[in-house]
Amino acid sequence: MLLPLHNHAARIAEVLALRENPTEWFSVCEWLQVASSVEAVTVNTRKFNTSFSWCSSANEFDDAREDLLRKFVQEYSIFSFVWGAVESAITLIGPPKHSDKAKRGKIRDAAYYLQSAFDDRAEVRGLSQEIGSFCAAARACLGTKAVDKRLDEIGEFGGAGIGLYVVYELRNQFAHGAIQFPEPDKENRPISEHQLMVSQASRVALLQLQMLLLAHLHPKDEPVTFGRALSAGSEEVPLYTALRTCHLEPTDEIFQLSLLADT
Repeated sequence: MLLPLHNHAARIAEVLALRENPTEWFSVCEWLQVASSVEAVTVNTRKFNTSFSWCSSANEFDDAREDLLRKFVQEYSIFSFVWGAVESAITLIGPPKHSDKAKRGKIRDAAYYLQSAFDDRAEVRGLSQEIGSFCAAARACLGTKAVDKRLDEIGEFGGAGIGLYVVYELRNQFAHGAIQFPEPDKENRPISEHQLMVSQASRVALLQLQMLLLAHLHPKDEPVTFGRALSAGSEEVPLYTALRTCHLEPTDEIFQLSLLADT
């Protein structure tokens, strides 16, 4: 149903670049374009590991850990640029401050803004499922308490804004050096939920970015030529439609368009 993560980031940048006056959003596009361009990251844990090759069991552990770290660091590189795009967009949007002064903050304000903006409108397709996948992986990596503490505030942020607020926990643990890095299992197999957790965080952040743009731009009547993905004829479509479907595979976009036409 959903495009690969790289394509998803690139498509949001493309939608913004296709607007009549895209320069305001150049910084957001730049972060997204870099996120979509990350193809590989090299991690060599043997470089300064003086104990490597002392015993076969330790070598198996080190090899598996290096494999996990490489995938984890690559996904985190993508996430960091996606998050940069989200924060850049929030700065440009300038959402209203939270009604409770004690609860104000850049991300809390943005999540609260989403809850208010989408009170009577459906969330972007796939968001709730992606939040669920992120939370399942994050509970194994960050701890159930850390994840559920944020989920408990769904009454304040609603389904429309809770994803941004929950993913913010991952960003904070990275920023404050609190996250535990992935390690192999007891049989030295490179099995961990860390890569999936970070990948899902990027996905949720991108979907929430689409919703922030939908809430801010009021794009019902603004046309964009976005035909390469939505049809073979490169016809103009409302920006609203492009922002609601740019994360979907072409067949699902057509289905979504039919639903939007009925609303």
